[in-house]
Formats: sequence, C-alpha cells, structure tokens
Amino acid sequence: MNESHNTDFFRRSIEDYLSALSNGAPTPGGGSAAGLAGALGCSLGVMVCNLTLVRGEHLELTRLANHLAGLADDLINLAARDELAFGAYRTAVGLPRSNDEEKMARRTALEQALVGAAEVPLQMIEVAFTAIDCLRLTAELGTAHALGDLMTGGFLLQAMALGSLENVETNAGSMKSSENHARFMGAARDARQQLDIAMTALHQAVAVRRS
Repeated sequence: MNESHNTDFFRRSIEDYLSALSNGAPTPGGGSAAGLAGALGCSLGVMVCNLTLVRGEHLELTRLANHLAGLADDLINLAARDELAFGAYRTAVGLPRSNDEEKMARRTALEQALVGAAEVPLQMIEVAFTAIDCLRLTAELGTAHALGDLMTGGFLLQAMALGSLENVETNAGSMKSSENHARFMGAARDARQQLDIAMTALHQAVAVRRS
C-alpha cells in the first residue's frame, strides 16, 4: 500500500479527533477509530524495537521497526479512506429514483459503495495479521522489560480487526449481489479464525519470554 500520509488526518490533534468522533456526524466513525487503534498498536511495537536497539545494532529488530512503522502509516491511510467510503455510500443513497433507469443506476451505485466500504476494513484486517506477527517476532527478540507494551499493541490490533470484521459483515449484509455477499462473509469468517491463531501465537511468544 505505502500511500503518502493523509494530511487532513494528521493535522487533527487528539482533542480535535475525539471531538469529531463524538459530535454526532457519521464520520469519522468506527472504521476510522479502528484504524487509529491499529496504528497505535503498531507504534507500540516500534517503541519496543527501539528500546532494545538502544543496547546495540540488531538487523532483524531494525527491520521489524521499519516494517511496523510502515504498517502504522498504512492503517492511518485506511482510516482516512474509510471516511471517504462512507461518503460514497451516502452519495449513492441520495441519487434520484423517479424512473426505472434511475432506480437501476442507484442500485448499482449502492452496491459499488457497499463493496468499497467492505474492502477498506478487510484491508485493515490483513494489515492486522502482518502487524501481530511482527509483534510476535519482537516478543522473541526484544527486551523482556516491555512485553506488556507488546501485548497492549496486540490487543489494540485485535480490537481493530474485530471492529473491522463487524464493518465487513454489516456491509456484506446489505449487498444485493449474492456473489459479493458470499465473498465478503466468507472472507470475514476465515479472518476470525486467522485472528485467533495470530493472537494465540503472540500470547505464547510472550509467555515463553516471561517463563
């Protein structure tokens, strides 16, 4: 992915973002907040890598730090895209439907918007799997004094993935195309299993270092 930073997203202070999140407008919403939570989880992984690198060079930890930082950027960009995806859906809802041609065009636009709104959280989930695995490797190689930070990062990524799964399933539930519905519901079902596997592996890596 590696898109450039979304400047509007990065201009917000924490106070401004929380205000926007709570003001009653539909965006930013759960998808945006989920992406930000995942980015925080990645950043905690970078922190643990850098805490360990203070002791000396370590090529694998340097690689992990760079990878996690890139994944955090990806998630911020996806959080911003989630806001745009909802905007596309609202635009489709507002299309005219005074005749059969307009109704057909509106149905097509709604379906496309729902697919777009489901694809963004599905991409967040894929990033979560990669990031949680990076945290697992960091738990094996990094300082044992910051294992709690790694687990906190993992929980934030897990929360992002679970919230994203809800968004995927909600959007899929409104799709009229049986093919689209089956594709996204199947992807969500598989992702839930993968998430359990990824988090179990992280727990085990941390438990080994603590033993």
